[in-house]
Amino acid sequence: MNISDGISLGSLFLALIGGVFAYFQWRKSISIKKAEYVNGLLEKIYTDSEINEVFYIIDYGKSWYTDKFHDSKDLERKIDKTLSFLSYICYLKYSKIISRNEFSFFEYKIIRLLSNPDAQGYLFNLYHFSKHIKVTMSYNYIIKYGKENRILSNIFFDKDSIEFSKYKKLNY
Repeated sequence: MNISDGISLGSLFLALIGGVFAYFQWRKSISIKKAEYVNGLLEKIYTDSEINEVFYIIDYGKSWYTDKFHDSKDLERKIDKTLSFLSYICYLKYSKIISRNEFSFFEYKIIRLLSNPDAQGYLFNLYHFSKHIKVTMSYNYIIKYGKENRILSNIFFDKDSIEFSKYKKLNY
């Protein structure tokens, strides 16, 4: 082995060490960006006044899905915004963009919403109306989460369910 071979081997070794170091720095940078992203989602839940209002209604058991619900565009918009946001978080989980541990920050809110009888009634109608017109429901991922985790029973998926017959059907 001559000097040039030794220098080449040393350079290769240093390049390899540099590459490994760069890889770990890159992974750390990705982890920090992901943590910031998850934190932004959490902040939205706790700082968005419309989402907070919906959770206040749900947490204190106030009935909201009544015959007057669709006449109240303001409340309907807030409910839809909250459902969209939580369904998006479920989408992130199913797409493996956020991990199970990261998803756990949101799980309580999702379960509270899906366990609410008025939310179930509203989602029941939207789910079956979407099926009727043959389109994918806007809140597909939160419904999927509710089904897989047995928060939404099989009765939910039966459009003729007696349990859900008390809820007004939407145009079908």
